[in-house]
Amino acid sequence: KVMVVEQTKTQDAAWGDLYGAVDIWCPLFSLHDPETGAQRQALGEVLWTYTALCQRDPTPWWHTDFPLLNYRVPAWQSWRYRIRGLLYWGGMVYWRGVEDPWTDPKTLDRRNKDGKGPLYNGEGALVYPGRVVGYDGIADSLRLKALRDGIEDYEYLAILERSGLASEAEKIVLPLASTFFQWDKAPTAYNAARAKLAEMIVRSKPR
Repeated sequence: KVMVVEQTKTQDAAWGDLYGAVDIWCPLFSLHDPETGAQRQALGEVLWTYTALCQRDPTPWWHTDFPLLNYRVPAWQSWRYRIRGLLYWGGMVYWRGVEDPWTDPKTLDRRNKDGKGPLYNGEGALVYPGRVVGYDGIADSLRLKALRDGIEDYEYLAILERSGLASEAEKIVLPLASTFFQWDKAPTAYNAARAKLAEMIVRSKPR
């Protein structure tokens, strides 16, 4: 399989496109194009997506500066477009000079000697070294647990899709996550929606 971290809609027509040469497309959240994405899916190609840094218009960016919900909601947005995979470049990356990532969040520092430039807190870091707190192993971050919650939400939706109830599931998803740029900011809304999905799954099982 050929996978590329490119969008399905070319940014410049003069560049041409990769149609016919790609099996799996994996654009940034902000570069997902619903129209051409659906066209490629209709041809049997698969969509993934990924996030990194703070690129383009606001999507659920993944840094410690942002709400935990940002790690959960991409699963809802992905299912809405039948996106089947999520790529992230690192889970245990710490910037040079950081002695204790528990107290120093700058995991990606691109500032120059004058202190100008971007600084990304928590970029590429979803776990912490346990040895700092007397634990022999890695310690999960709350961000990783929120990501887990989103993956579990997606599985609920996938179960309903396999049961022929996708249209009913969409009635719950669309008010929460209509696009990668628009989503409900209340965590409780997703908990309530998950409970509804669970009820639908239970009702769909033969007695």
